[in-house]
Amino acid sequence: MARLGLALSLAAALACAPAQPCANPLSACDGHCVLFSADVANCGGCGRVCSAGFACVEGKCVQASQAPCGTRSGGWFVILDVCGETVKMWTVNPTFAQRAIELATNPAAPGNLVPDLPLVDGSDCDAQWSWHPDPVAAEFTGAADPTCDACPADVEQNPTAYVGGLPKHWCPGSDRTRVIAVDAR
Repeated sequence: MARLGLALSLAAALACAPAQPCANPLSACDGHCVLFSADVANCGGCGRVCSAGFACVEGKCVQASQAPCGTRSGGWFVILDVCGETVKMWTVNPTFAQRAIELATNPAAPGNLVPDLPLVDGSDCDAQWSWHPDPVAAEFTGAADPTCDACPADVEQNPTAYVGGLPKHWCPGSDRTRVIAVDAR
């Protein structure tokens, strides 16, 4: 009987004990364990919310397009297959993303099929290329322009012909371009 009383007292004490602290690197915030370095609702501290279009990187709110690829939000990763080579790009253009989703689901969908991509210097989300499509200006057009229709390796061989803003852009033809996947973030 004494053991039963001791067990009940111990159970009551444990029920009233505070919850165990969060495992490192998580921190307690309003009864939940959160990661202050990456949580957009608690960026750098409990209740510090990042605005729309921003990501939490190392405890600071930064524009999502400037965040490392794995932590971006408020846009879409689009993977293109062009000439048998893949190009992973980040876009914040909802019109481009919606059309990419349609083409990923139905490659024979009618309408604008040619990606028209102003290119920016630097690899961004796809380390295999020394350039990346502008995340805002990407669009789909109806017809290929022979002056900008090329495979990714051709762009890499001669980036000055394609990278650097208007009128320089890349528009790989629809006959060799396919949207493989779109990942909304």
